Amino acid sequence: MAMYRAAELDAFPWQGQVIDRDLSSPPGSPAKGDRYIVKATGTGGWAGHDNAITYYNGSTWVFIAPVEGLVCWVKDEDLFVKHNGTAWDVLVPAASGMGYALSLIAGNLTPMSDNTTYFFGSMAGVAPQTTALRCIVYIPKAGTIKCVYVLIFSGTTGTPEEVPIYIRVNNSADTLIGNADLSSAVYTVSRTDLSISVSQNHYFEIKIVCPNFSTNPNNVRFGGVVYIE
Repeated sequence: MAMYRAAELDAFPWQGQVIDRDLSSPPGSPAKGDRYIVKATGTGGWAGHDNAITYYNGSTWVFIAPVEGLVCWVKDEDLFVKHNGTAWDVLVPAASGMGYALSLIAGNLTPMSDNTTYFFGSMAGVAPQTTALRCIVYIPKAGTIKCVYVLIFSGTTGTPEEVPIYIRVNNSADTLIGNADLSSAVYTVSRTDLSISVSQNHYFEIKIVCPNFSTNPNNVRFGGVVYIE
């Protein structure tokens, strides 16, 4: 009995890994089956295919248009990415999520004061402090800080001056997470591209640097999570 095989089965677009997502033009001398995500702006043989998955079928590049919810493993970064309908986001950080998360929480600031620096960690009911080291979070296992999410809830919103949010490790090294806009009742500041090495019994806290507000936000609460692996 004759056996037939569809050429497109070589693609296996629903489960294959990609080698890299940081190239905008085809690599030299690809092997059959090599698969990439095209970084904008695509050039050469990848022109016009930004964010597409492409694989080499032995003679040419074939493109798969991403759809919302599509997940790929990125080999050179050791992480999963998911397409959100517009772009690729990190779904699970490196090492397939074999890490742990530490919660962040603080009580109300009433109000947030002008030109003041605050610190908070994981002490429920305790407002962010103006002195470091009072609300630190200890790290139970050595690893690498990969992601930080900070949630801010304002009972009374302020004006939209930028409020820089940092993670401070061992009361010495500050890394910017992002800038908050407290003219919104709910605001999230996040960063998913971190690589901060930490050891057991190191510690961290979140640092908030307030500007001179035209209108100060009031009844402001904080939460969040720090992911380490």
